[in-house]
Amino acid sequence: MVSGSGQNPVRNHDFNEVRLGNGQIGLYASSFEVFNEWYWHRASNGEINPAPGSVHDTACYLNPLYGGCPGMTTNNSTLSLFTPNPYEGNGYGVLSIFVNPLLYQGSATTSIVLNRLTDVLKKDTTYCTEMSVQFMDGKAGGYSCFTHNGLGMHFRQDSALPSSRPWYDGILPQVFGFGYITNTNHWRKLKGSFTADGTEEYTLIGNFNPLSSPPLNIRTNPVCDSFGFVFFDAVYVYNCNDTLFSVHQKDTTVCYGQPVTLSPTRKGFKLQDSTITYHWQAPSGTTSTTDTFFIATEPGSYTVEIEINKRFTSSTTFYVNWVEKEPDSTLLDSAYRICVGKNIPLSVPRYTGAKYIWSNGDSTATTLYNTPGNHFVEITTPCWQHQEYFTLEQDPCEIRLFVPNAFTPNGDGNNDYFQFYGPEEPIKLWVFDRWGKTVYFNANYKNNWDGTYNGSFLPTGSYSYLIEYNYVNPNASQQNLEGSIRQERGLVTLLP
Repeated sequence: MVSGSGQNPVRNHDFNEVRLGNGQIGLYASSFEVFNEWYWHRASNGEINPAPGSVHDTACYLNPLYGGCPGMTTNNSTLSLFTPNPYEGNGYGVLSIFVNPLLYQGSATTSIVLNRLTDVLKKDTTYCTEMSVQFMDGKAGGYSCFTHNGLGMHFRQDSALPSSRPWYDGILPQVFGFGYITNTNHWRKLKGSFTADGTEEYTLIGNFNPLSSPPLNIRTNPVCDSFGFVFFDAVYVYNCNDTLFSVHQKDTTVCYGQPVTLSPTRKGFKLQDSTITYHWQAPSGTTSTTDTFFIATEPGSYTVEIEINKRFTSSTTFYVNWVEKEPDSTLLDSAYRICVGKNIPLSVPRYTGAKYIWSNGDSTATTLYNTPGNHFVEITTPCWQHQEYFTLEQDPCEIRLFVPNAFTPNGDGNNDYFQFYGPEEPIKLWVFDRWGKTVYFNANYKNNWDGTYNGSFLPTGSYSYLIEYNYVNPNASQQNLEGSIRQERGLVTLLP
């Protein structure tokens, strides 16, 4: 069977399943057969050798009846110097990653353990690997002194290496290069990756090149044995793409002061046996929880980060919006006066999630009115509805004429035309030079004279003008809005 997505194919990866066998637990007890699925390697017939081993392949299981892990006994006052708690689960394995070549003449044979994967790895798939390691502190026991940088993970089709010393056969692990293992008081996580060829069913963990670099003695006591022991735990192999995932949480809107339950979803991540923690960043602080929901009690920006198995993370940011309180007073005046032919702008506040309906058909918070009569505005939010009525009264209003005293018809796009404002069209305009000659006339002027006469620009200087427009009497009644013709005279200067 080919390994698919969503699982760690390493059997008993956290050393949680144990076979007590002869009931011995401790540094010189039975070998890896005390742990289900783990074996010490022997050349040519590998997995079929679960016999008692030696110090090179000892295991540990946290059992209070036997004092706990390798080297731990109830009457040993120095056991805390070299016995850590497991990184994960209830136990861990112990490897000999170095045997003194001067004493053993390079004949070490038991520094590699193996595990048969639950499935064959998938061809051309990139797999990520992890395991946590810690060097055994040998200060008290007189052993576990030497370390080096030959630790690795080798994946292969069968369980047997050509010999018990793969480094002599040119066999290199797919995952290696972790440097010297010297940490004695904390677990160190070793990570790597490789692309499978589709035949790998076994993983072998241990020392694959003990003589390639000088051993490192990390013990300060001059008395030292020939061994170096490394605890290892939490062995993972997984499709790297299976750890990719995204977090999704939409913006949400609730009524003022109302708490809301947030339940983010995630897409992706196919590994099994997942431990998930949610880290929330709310406007007032941070919270971490294993609950799949979070109760938000304030508006603002939120960020949620999902952490899976204490090492894979993804996050998203979203908003919790509160609909403002319903207004406790009117937003508009009860009546407005507008000039004839003019618009009056009216507006109300913009509320979160609100819909607006004005009597003139507009549907935004701001509108224009020019029709006298009775009108209304209606505001509808997810939490409340508010309606107001108002009246528009028409006023004839005096029309004032605003005329500039200069303009610059130079084509730079700024103040290029003789423009004035106030009266409604039609407007008549005459422009005269200093001798009284008419240089411009238009009976329906559109603010577009550019200072030319017969297609040529006039000389700079002052010119007189006459503007004629319709004047509306502000005292006229609404039923008789008759106006009269008015004229405005003045000077305008053409500037360069």
